[in-house]
Amino acid sequence: MKRRRILAVTALALTLPMVLTACKPGQAGAAALVGTSRLAESTVQSDTQDTITAMGPDAAANVDNATIMQNTVSRWVRHELLDRIAAEKDLSVSAGEVDALIASSLSAGTRKDLEQAAAQQASVPPAELEQYAHDVLLERKLGAALTPDGSADQQQAAILARYQKVAKEEGVTVSPRYGTFDETVLRITPGKNDLSIPLASQVATGEPSPSPSAPAPSTSPSASP
Repeated sequence: MKRRRILAVTALALTLPMVLTACKPGQAGAAALVGTSRLAESTVQSDTQDTITAMGPDAAANVDNATIMQNTVSRWVRHELLDRIAAEKDLSVSAGEVDALIASSLSAGTRKDLEQAAAQQASVPPAELEQYAHDVLLERKLGAALTPDGSADQQQAAILARYQKVAKEEGVTVSPRYGTFDETVLRITPGKNDLSIPLASQVATGEPSPSPSAPAPSTSPSASP
């Protein structure tokens, strides 16, 4: 019995360094890394749950959980890259500007209506609405700063080029369970294996939801960052 225990411990000691060295520093338990910034798996799960709940029961019943999780990771990566670009260009957005954009997006609806639309169309949970609006405004300022006299298409092209440059400089790592980061579109493209996280498949009623397809968008609260 003692010999078996020694062999088991020895096997673990030999295997553990291989497991640890297979992960990039800081990647264990992370959904994504941008430079040294880390997105925790638990954050993706909780944001996905909050997004599904905000969608409302009808939309949640037909939601594609994997798509929401991939969108959540994509949005975080893009926000981290934008934050670095804004620092380089000395660009900022005030809380007042964010409030004004949200107020103008409300139109005749309520805050809850806007949160529902953002959840359904952009996979944005209610708690991230201000950050989402902030990034929309910051991208507009970035486009104007990069190509002051350019058309909307030219500004978008310039923004994309800057994103791609910073992504290469910083390094973007995504957990294989979510897919891979595609620099050409600044999104996570699905991997070979489907995502399956129980927490993300629970709607407000506590019942598992089927996942055939994502709901079709209706009206957008603001331009996507």
